[in-house]
Amino acid sequence: MAKTRTLRIGIRNRLGYTLIELIVVIAIVCLTLFFSTPAIRDALIKDDLDSTIHYLEAATRDLRVEAVREQVDQELHISLDDLMIWVSTADMTPGGKDECRREGFQLPEGVKIIDIQPITGEKQSTGETTIGFHRQNYADPVAIHLAKDDRQITLMIEPFLKAIQVHEKYVDIRDITRSKASPATKESGAAGI
Repeated sequence: MAKTRTLRIGIRNRLGYTLIELIVVIAIVCLTLFFSTPAIRDALIKDDLDSTIHYLEAATRDLRVEAVREQVDQELHISLDDLMIWVSTADMTPGGKDECRREGFQLPEGVKIIDIQPITGEKQSTGETTIGFHRQNYADPVAIHLAKDDRQITLMIEPFLKAIQVHEKYVDIRDITRSKASPATKESGAAGI
């Protein structure tokens, strides 16, 4: 006796996937990769110069907040010779400052500090410098010039601005202060006409 195959209505033969199912799965995978790739790339291939910039941005923001909240001047120390960055308070003992230095941030391999330029214009390319963040909610204005390979960055710490200004090139602090002063001069001259 031969077996006959009968199909029941409502039951499908599941030997494979339909074209629609495959397209939906591929679309979901593509969308997932599209949204996650930048985050993965940034996490895996993080630029050392960018990590230094992020550290300085966070440190200056925290120092401003701490200075006002604790009513104690805060200091950001940068050693141009050792490529170290650390923070302390103005009223800290020398031993406490040495401890903060030992726990400081070491710049990544290849990142160097070209120079630091305060508003006075005297560039410092060796030694150690201290940037003050004061309890009256202002900071010492300074330009920090960083480099890695052929990429140069200027970080501007402004007295009353909360965030660091990042310039994707080497910028002299005097050029920035002149460019900020010139629009006001032009406006006042135009108003007098």
